[in-house]
Amino acid sequence: MTSTDGAGTTPPEIARRGCESCHGGPAVYHKVESPYALVNGGRPPDPIRLTVGETHRLRIVSVHPDWRIAFTLRNDSATVRWRAIAKDGYDYPSAQATQRLARVEMGPGETADFEIRPSQVGEWTLEVKTVDPGWYIPVRVIISKPGSTRR
Repeated sequence: MTSTDGAGTTPPEIARRGCESCHGGPAVYHKVESPYALVNGGRPPDPIRLTVGETHRLRIVSVHPDWRIAFTLRNDSATVRWRAIAKDGYDYPSAQATQRLARVEMGPGETADFEIRPSQVGEWTLEVKTVDPGWYIPVRVIISKPGSTRR
């Protein structure tokens, strides 16, 4: 004897259709990847430009409607360090505003602020990617000496 939903639908058919009347709620669908992920309004985004010896404030805002996003700032293959200074519009107390690895995971609507003070000229990468398999957007971070022109 095969079990049905009362209308003659078998469990495999129910699973394929996502039958609302069978389990009391709407069908559950897997996330569909958005092809419209942007960083600073572009894909690819313009480089971020920093100056050696200056303290820069980076504000990261996650406005993607569904995905958890990971942000990691790298110098070659190593993760650099930054100082976390605020979360969701609130400054951290001094005991929490600490140096840490430059990596943060954020969900929809979250913001985070960090300070970074580069000590040498070079090029870094801010990796912006979905936590679950999806998309990856590398952002060039160009660090120049004071007074140098844009390249």
